[in-house]
Amino acid sequence: MRLPICESRRVLLYLVERYQVVVVVGHTGCGKTTQIPQYLHQAGWTAGGRVVACTQPRRVAVTSVAQRVAEEMGEVVGGVVGYAVRFDERFDHQRTRVKYLTDGMLLRELLSDPLLSRYSALMIDEAHERSLNTDVLLGLLRKVLRRRPELRLLVSSATVDAVTFRDFFETSRGRDADTATVVSLPSHGAHPVDLFFLEAPIADYVEYAVQTVSQLHAAEPPGDILLFLTGQQEVEIAVSQLADRAPRGPGGLRLLPLPIYAGLHSDAQRRVFEPSPRGCRKAVVATNIAETSITIDGVVCVVDCGFTKLATCSRAGQHAIVVTPESRANARQRAGRSGRVRPGKCYALMTEARYAALREHAAPEMARASLAGAVLQLKALGIDNVLRFEFLSPPPPAALARALELLYALGALGPDGGLIEPRGRLLAQLPLEPAPGAMLLGASDEGCVPEALTLAAMLAVHSPFASPRPADAARARAPFAVHEGDALTLLNVHDAWVRKRRLGTAKCAAWCRRQLLHERVLLRAAQVRAQLARQLATLGVLPTAAAMPERGGTTATNAICRAVARGYFASAAEKQSVAGGGGYRAIQREACLALHPNSVLFRAPPDWIVFHETVLTTTQEHVLAATRVEGGWLSELAPHFFAVDRGRKRDRQLTLD
Repeated sequence: MRLPICESRRVLLYLVERYQVVVVVGHTGCGKTTQIPQYLHQAGWTAGGRVVACTQPRRVAVTSVAQRVAEEMGEVVGGVVGYAVRFDERFDHQRTRVKYLTDGMLLRELLSDPLLSRYSALMIDEAHERSLNTDVLLGLLRKVLRRRPELRLLVSSATVDAVTFRDFFETSRGRDADTATVVSLPSHGAHPVDLFFLEAPIADYVEYAVQTVSQLHAAEPPGDILLFLTGQQEVEIAVSQLADRAPRGPGGLRLLPLPIYAGLHSDAQRRVFEPSPRGCRKAVVATNIAETSITIDGVVCVVDCGFTKLATCSRAGQHAIVVTPESRANARQRAGRSGRVRPGKCYALMTEARYAALREHAAPEMARASLAGAVLQLKALGIDNVLRFEFLSPPPPAALARALELLYALGALGPDGGLIEPRGRLLAQLPLEPAPGAMLLGASDEGCVPEALTLAAMLAVHSPFASPRPADAARARAPFAVHEGDALTLLNVHDAWVRKRRLGTAKCAAWCRRQLLHERVLLRAAQVRAQLARQLATLGVLPTAAAMPERGGTTATNAICRAVARGYFASAAEKQSVAGGGGYRAIQREACLALHPNSVLFRAPPDWIVFHETVLTTTQEHVLAATRVEGGWLSELAPHFFAVDRGRKRDRQLTLD
């Protein structure tokens, strides 16, 4: 009742009755995510077995919000309130009336129910983040709304670009159709936030951020601290250093550093939402998921590193992760997290001049990321001409061309661009990107489906290695490292963990600590593997996949590497001579690449590799999860993609066909 949205309840419900599309603008924390689905449920939009759904771009927001709403309604998650994220679902087809899910999961539901007939109202939350799945989903919903005039759509944004969303849906029936409107929610209750900048640039923002949090803890009165960093590894480093170094605060106050990032186990995620223990101050170290997706009460100081991690299409034409300066919109969102309970402070680790030079908004993911997965989904939904699809912001034509080229190479599309049955539809239905999906489908030809299931699961989760320092990283990987590369090293980690689990939970946990492994990541990978096996059985790919055993026996490592190559051949790279500059040459885009220092192949790089993705730094593009392959395999397994050029100095050189 104290939330700002409460006084707008009647207005919201009236507008939902009056308009087919309602764009809701409200500051983070005003209550729109938790309350609007409840308002619709209470107003009868879930009568007769119908469902109200609310999408989020991040899984951690889905699970935490579903838990909160279930508590408010006096329910348990999985009953009236449920959720669905990739590889984790807790809802009941008969009982669930309010459902939280990622936008990617709603996209997958469209494959089986193109009109989303079970839903009476949909809320697309955090639409201002312009994730790839959100933009594709909005374009598809524009089509669904034409066929289902009774369906209601609410588009929630924390920024003022609401007119863009309104016009997108208004013009679907002509500008005078009057089917969409905008409502702004009150923002009272927000307190002023003082913003502080650096006097001069710094070299290591992680180290400086840890020092800043320690100094704030020593000097500031009680009140929690929120530190923004870019990824899991930085978060874990900062949490470890704060636990070791933090001084006592005023009155002997202790510091309790807590991590929060997308891959964190749900039990650990919930700790950040609990009140600070008596005599403690929480220091929550977060990635950008704490900008808008979740609300942490009690924060009065924010430390903003000034950077964010974005998915993009690399110079090699592959999926890549790049650390880049945040936008001013990101900076405002982060600063605003400190003004919820009292006047707050935000310490931006950048000079004021650099802040002024930041972009106003980050580019939509549609404009910078690989589109292969999105295009495959559209093709599976019967949208043959993706160039004419109604995107909120049309993607670059070159990016669409690369996506079509990759899907053709993977055997999902034919020469005319049409979906090839059944392979293309199977790839679309698997909860994986096209490349690991193709690896999984191709593993049956190599006789290593159990291993491919494990690899797909391990590549779908965060790294299991808890090794913030380079020396520790090498020591952690050494017992599992094999010359075939990082993918098979991950396979060895999983196999060893499975064996230790049979000895008991306590012994397994102790072993993980000794080997510097995240047991929760391995548990998550086991859950993902089990779900992928069930999915293969459901799709009829392998009738026995539901009972597929863990890896055992003596499957030849060459077979596993060949299965990896079947999915990742487009990410092939050839070792260059010292005269040629060293490193690797990406075959597809002629880009210069380097093995990541944490790779088990770093000290003995093979002639040919395929890789999962890359990470971009200011000076180099590093490959992640590299696997040793034979150059001849590439032309054998993907003859439509590679040709052998015998006229060059070396006997066999691969070129794009």
